[in-house]
Amino acid sequence: MTDSLTHKISNPKIDNENILTVRFYSGNPSVSITTGTIQLINNNLENENLLPNERSISLCITGVPTYVSGVEFLHFISTFHSKISKIQILKHRMPNKYLIVVDFKNQESADSFYQTFQNKPFNLISKEIFNLHFISGIQVSSNNLQEENDTSKCPICLESFHNDPNGIMITQCKHQFHISCLSQWGDSTCPVCRYYMTPPEMLMCYKCSKTDQLWICLICGEVGCFNPNSGGHSYDHFLDTQHGFTMNLETKRAWNFYTQSYEEKLFSQKKDNDPQIEISKENNSENDSNSIDDLQRKIISFKRSTIEWEFRDLLNIQSQIQTEFYEDQMKKIEKEFSQKLENEKKTFLDQKVNLKKKKDELEKKFRKIKKEEEFLNQLNFQLLKNREDFKPILKSLEKKQQEIEKDSNQKIDSLKTQVSELMSKLDSNEKEKEKEKEKEKEKVEQKKQIPKKKNKNKKKPKKKNPKKQN
Repeated sequence: MTDSLTHKISNPKIDNENILTVRFYSGNPSVSITTGTIQLINNNLENENLLPNERSISLCITGVPTYVSGVEFLHFISTFHSKISKIQILKHRMPNKYLIVVDFKNQESADSFYQTFQNKPFNLISKEIFNLHFISGIQVSSNNLQEENDTSKCPICLESFHNDPNGIMITQCKHQFHISCLSQWGDSTCPVCRYYMTPPEMLMCYKCSKTDQLWICLICGEVGCFNPNSGGHSYDHFLDTQHGFTMNLETKRAWNFYTQSYEEKLFSQKKDNDPQIEISKENNSENDSNSIDDLQRKIISFKRSTIEWEFRDLLNIQSQIQTEFYEDQMKKIEKEFSQKLENEKKTFLDQKVNLKKKKDELEKKFRKIKKEEEFLNQLNFQLLKNREDFKPILKSLEKKQQEIEKDSNQKIDSLKTQVSELMSKLDSNEKEKEKEKEKEKEKVEQKKQIPKKKNKNKKKPKKKNPKKQN
C-alpha cells in the first residue's frame, strides 16, 4: 500500500510556478496515519474544455463533498472502470471535503476523463463540481502503516487483483478492493475494518461554518452556532422561521426561545435509579416485591404520560405559533403581492395610455403618408401621361435642334473660312507695309547720301572785280 503513495509520476519538465501543493493524510486513526503532499499541475486555461500542455496519467479530484460516498463516485464514473488502474481516497484539511486520486492505464484515457468530467456537477442537485488537476508527483512525509498479511487478494471476492481488468480502489483506511466488488457494496464503511471508506460529514454552523457550540433546531434540523448569553446564528434562524426550540448537540439540553430558558423536564438525561423507588424497596419486605414492581411500572407510565402531554402541549403551542407565523408571512406575501400587482397594473395602464397615444400618432402619420402616397401616385400618373404627350414634341424639337446645329456648323465653317481669309489678307497687308517701310528707309538713306556728293563737286565762287563793276 505504501507504493501507491510514494511513486513518482512520469511527466515532462514543469515550471515551479505551475505547481500547486496540497497536503493530505489517510488511514484509520486507531491504527496508523500517513501524511504527505501532492504536486498538482495548475491548468491556467481560459477555455476549460481544452487540455493543458503539461499532463500525466494521474488525476486528482479536489474538493469532493463528503455527502458523495465512494460507492456513489464509482457508480458515477462507471463508464471509465475499464480504463482505470487505481483509485485512492485521501483526507484533506478542509472540513467536509476530501481528495480522490485516479491513476489511468494510458494518457488517452486520462485526457478523455478530464474532458468528460471537468467542471461537471457530482449529481443533478449538487452545487459542487469536479475540479480536476493532473498530478506531477506525490511525496509522503510520514508513514507508520502496519501492512496487512495478504494484500494481493480482494477481501470481498478473495480473487487476485491481477484478474480484474477494472482496477482497484483504496479507501481512506488504506484497504484495497476490486472496483467491481466495492461498487456493489451497500455500506458506507470499510468491509474489513468497518471504518469510514470516505471521511464522514462534519457538523458545522450553516452560516459561519463554526464547529463548536452547535445547536440543532428541533423543528427542521438546521444546525447553527448559539450561546444563550450572546446569541448566534440559531437565534437568527429562530427570527427568520419562528422555530422556537433548539438543542445543544453536546449537552443534549434544549432551549426555548420564547421563554428564553432551558426545557429541563423534557430533554433532561434519564436517571439510572429513582431514589423514591429505592427507598420504597428498602422499607418493604420481599413479599411486597410484586406490588412494588406494579407501583414502579405505574410511576414510569405516569411519567411517560406526563412527558407525552407536555410534548403535546409544546407541539400544540409550537404549531399555533407556526400557524400564526406563517399566516403573518402569508399576509405579508399577499400584501406585497397585491401591492406589486397594483404597481404593475398602474404601470400597465400607463403603458397602455402611452401605447394608445403612440398608436394615434402612428395612425395620423400613416394617414398623412397615405395622402402623400396618393398625391405622388396621381402626380406620377400625370407625368407619365404628359410624357406620352410630349414625345412627338420632343422629337420635333430634336429635329429642329439638329437642323439648328447643322446650320450653326455651316455658319461656323463659313466664318472660319472668312476669318482665315481675313487673316491671310491682314498678313499680306502687313507684309506690304513692311516692304513700303523698307523702301522708304532706303529712299531716306539715298537722300542722305546724295547731298554729300554734291558738296564735293561744288566749286568755290569767284570774286567780283569791283573795277569791272564800276
